[in-house]
Amino acid sequence: MLRFKTWTVVGALACLGAVGCTIQPVAKDGSKPSSNASAGNGESAESAESSEGGGSIPASVVGSWSFAGSSAGAVYDLMADGTYRYTGVMENSITCTKIKMFQEGTATFDAEKVTFHMIEATTVSEPCNGAPTTKPGTVEDRVKSWRVEGDTLFLWGADCDGSASCSETYSR
Repeated sequence: MLRFKTWTVVGALACLGAVGCTIQPVAKDGSKPSSNASAGNGESAESAESSEGGGSIPASVVGSWSFAGSSAGAVYDLMADGTYRYTGVMENSITCTKIKMFQEGTATFDAEKVTFHMIEATTVSEPCNGAPTTKPGTVEDRVKSWRVEGDTLFLWGADCDGSASCSETYSR
């Protein structure tokens, strides 16, 4: 599994509500994940096993999935080896704070559910007038329902029926 200890959010404020920008993790040494790390390689979910954590991600879902709204954005990078990285950014104009969330772990997909097994999580709070604070995030398993329609990945929890109005919607 790739271990990213230092993260850079590229154009996070500019990305919020914009099209075509990226929120991308960057390793401590300044390197970025290779472009083939998240490219589909034709493996089935059964053959895309991770040596760490036993994740499995179907080839149709492998890749980078993102969304950008007016005050939040997120990226899931789902790798063929069964690992994932999540980067999320939220901006609160009332409290003048930007929150960045970084997670990595393994993901196991079945026909209807995906389990994100977090191995590492970090939260960074950046107030407009003050120093940023970094703290460990809550490491937990998250189970969501899922489906792919064309270039759109839908994820939703138990309180949603899977409709677009209550599901998380990510695009390639």
